[in-house]
Amino acid sequence: MFGSCIIHILYTGCAKIKKNNSDAKRLNVLSLKFMFILQSGFLLARLVKHTTENFATEEDAEEVEAFFIDHPSPGTERTVQQSCESIRLNAAWLRRDRATTREYLSSGK
Repeated sequence: MFGSCIIHILYTGCAKIKKNNSDAKRLNVLSLKFMFILQSGFLLARLVKHTTENFATEEDAEEVEAFFIDHPSPGTERTVQQSCESIRLNAAWLRRDRATTREYLSSGK
């Protein structure tokens, strides 16, 4: 899921400026520039933080960790670690409070 989020963001961003199929060269240059910005760490760190903030399962945390093991990105290690910690905290909160939250919301109060 996380990897597909990044691919979707890249595709959507590039597709907006692609006017027709003859612009493939310009699209490739733009993709390379965007990937360079991602490789710088700053943009990718923000992207990781914002795309993972609503994840709430252990599987999500493992997927994010696996993605960055397969695609190392210097400068994002701390953000990835913090994001995985937040995902695990979200999962723990759901395990602990899911039943009472569901009960409260279904009571109509």
